[in-house]
Amino acid sequence: LTNWSDWLKITIEWMMGFPYGFKPNKELDAFLGGCMISLLDGWKHMIKILMMIYGEIFIKTLCLIGVTFGFTIQISLLHDIFLYLTAHLHFIYIFFSNIYWFFSNLLITLFKMFKGAKFNIWTNWNEVEHFSVDELMLGIIIFLITLFLLPTIIMYYICVVIIILVVVTC
Repeated sequence: LTNWSDWLKITIEWMMGFPYGFKPNKELDAFLGGCMISLLDGWKHMIKILMMIYGEIFIKTLCLIGVTFGFTIQISLLHDIFLYLTAHLHFIYIFFSNIYWFFSNLLITLFKMFKGAKFNIWTNWNEVEHFSVDELMLGIIIFLITLFLLPTIIMYYICVVIIILVVVTC
């Protein structure tokens, strides 16, 4: 677990730099990377404490279950424990997938605004709307900010998806 956690931390620190010459937004990059590293460090610390307290009991119980119920139940329990140990990665994945979904929908909504349409939730239909110049200027500013932050979000999202795929295939 320590080597895996250290590898993840090194990967995130590498992404916080300029990976493959890609230049992400510095502030957003530092925030997202810092949050992920803090979560990984906290999770690693919590697992170490739990293993110091319950490590021996866990191994004895696992051996007893293997002898009593068989090898299949023992493998199932090890798989479940592995999923619990990597739950923080699933939380990170859910966090980044929600951020990516929000940014994507925001861009789609603002693009519809530039076309002069808005989505009516009551009729579930796009309706024609005439926006004022002030509303369009605010929409342009929000659209550009979102568009410039999106590559950094996509970079972290792709990295987290690859990590989740590696964890799920193990």
